[in-house]
Amino acid sequence: MHFFQLHKRLAHVICLAGGALVAFSASKPAQPVNAFAWPAADRPAVAKVAPVNGMPRLFINGVQVPTVMFFGNTDVKARHAVIQEEFRKAGAHGIHLHSMISSPGLRRTGPNKEQYADLENDLKTVITGDPDGFILLRVNTGCYGDVSSYAASELVRFTTNRAPCRPMVSIASDLWLADAKKMLRDLVTFIRSDPALSRHVIGYHLECGEWFQYMFRENGLDTSEANSRKFREWLSIRYGNDAALRRAWLDAEATAP
Repeated sequence: MHFFQLHKRLAHVICLAGGALVAFSASKPAQPVNAFAWPAADRPAVAKVAPVNGMPRLFINGVQVPTVMFFGNTDVKARHAVIQEEFRKAGAHGIHLHSMISSPGLRRTGPNKEQYADLENDLKTVITGDPDGFILLRVNTGCYGDVSSYAASELVRFTTNRAPCRPMVSIASDLWLADAKKMLRDLVTFIRSDPALSRHVIGYHLECGEWFQYMFRENGLDTSEANSRKFREWLSIRYGNDAALRRAWLDAEATAP
């Protein structure tokens, strides 16, 4: 909600952001007014969504919080110092709910401290910027670039090559799904076991690249063996037999197997 008031040559903007009433002016920096009392990040964070007067509301450590969130792209390693300062500014003006992205990778081996060094650095960029902040961790579950451990049948094959891109594993691949599940289980266990991180991470936003799967928007559908196989499985579940499929699709030659 925004309220605008013009008085002579000085413009004031007051907005309700993240539970903090923040006043901005052209002559002095913004200052929180009647700041919302956020829960302390002093224990392993527990978050839930519960109805209040028929509307879903977010609670952290038992306290209802506003759902205004700041996103900082921690995938850009060279800009961590800038992004950390952005998280600091957000927190200073009453925005303590943050979104950030990390790409842990699949099929990694070795000690957790090595596997999750980048993730830990990403999270600490947020926490250092806003020690009172809470994080909805956006996790990229995709497998791009080095796909040598997967068979060619599991790799994305686009209908066009309008835009160049790295090779990637199809999200229709059962092997990819199993690997992504394992990575997520290990990642959640790692965060929960770390006292410093578990106080700030409230949940996980799962993705596999923007625009559905990375580069779908530019290059079209995935016609890989993995995706064709999964689509046929869905047809079998949806229609049960070829006769029902042919009636629905008005195609006398359609077949699911």
